[in-house]
Amino acid sequence: MLIGANGSGKSNFVSFLRMMQAIAEGRLREFVGRAGGASALLHYGYDVTRTIAGEVAINAGSQQIPYRFHLSDFGTEGLFFSDEECRGIGAALVGMSSHVPPALQESTLLSPRSRSGDCGVVAQSIEHWQTFHVHNTALAAPIRQPHYIEDNQRLHHDASNLAAHLYMLRETRRAYYDRIISAFRMAAPFFDDFVVEPRELDPTQVMLNWRERGRDLLFGPHQLSDGSLRTIALLTLLLQPEDRLPSLMIIDEPELGLHPYVITMVADLLHAVSTQCQVIVATQSVTFVNHFAPDEIVVVERDDAGGTTFGGPLSEDRLSEWLEHYSIGELWEKNVIGGRP
Repeated sequence: MLIGANGSGKSNFVSFLRMMQAIAEGRLREFVGRAGGASALLHYGYDVTRTIAGEVAINAGSQQIPYRFHLSDFGTEGLFFSDEECRGIGAALVGMSSHVPPALQESTLLSPRSRSGDCGVVAQSIEHWQTFHVHNTALAAPIRQPHYIEDNQRLHHDASNLAAHLYMLRETRRAYYDRIISAFRMAAPFFDDFVVEPRELDPTQVMLNWRERGRDLLFGPHQLSDGSLRTIALLTLLLQPEDRLPSLMIIDEPELGLHPYVITMVADLLHAVSTQCQVIVATQSVTFVNHFAPDEIVVVERDDAGGTTFGGPLSEDRLSEWLEHYSIGELWEKNVIGGRP
């Protein structure tokens, strides 16, 4: 659990992990463009920083495989690999230049066409990460719109393909679909079932229609509240088949719009799923934090230079006297453990 003040760097950390996925999938140029260009990703923009340095280590059995890189800006709101290495394979590629070969705007080691050996292990592991942040539930949000029915194998980071994914689970893994629906009924007792079917006028599209208990009237996704929509998206993520779970699950602010009862449900499911895969959650919710032990919590702080530090996990022994009288969330509110503005 990552806790900290607004602007401390929690979402930046999640964004970095999403960028790593884009690198492994050969989509770095797309990621940079969608982020608003290189200046939006560089620390304080061009005036302060011209390079992003990154390093990860992937566990592969009894060994770790390191991968590191430097991304440099080339003055046109783009980034290129000035340096890239995977367990000693690769080297510095090019210096700062106004003319950058297009090939260097994507990874030469992790790209789907060139990966092999240890690089392939790193790339495949990163591809199996799953980031998740359902913040856009407006009436025009993708999650409320018709979606291509074949785009169903993995829940998107914004749950935009929720209808297609639920349709796939219902048709191929019915037991898992049923347990998702049962869990949602605990949070929304009025709910009967989804009616996700290929659309009559366009069978390539499916939509998140639904019915209430005891009523024949068909409702559309625009008639689900924001909290209900986020709840079903989270339940679908956390109750997916075990053989589909990612190697790393990253969830940003899962508590948005949720009833306290649902927050408890989600916390319990996170504990369960963490026995199957690694989980990182960034949160601002005291109620949510109270469901986790001190040694599961990392405090994120902003330093004087505008950087981010990650402290912890917290020590239950150090906090034992405090915890006799206060919850971990109350200690956060009182600034005993940090993570405050």
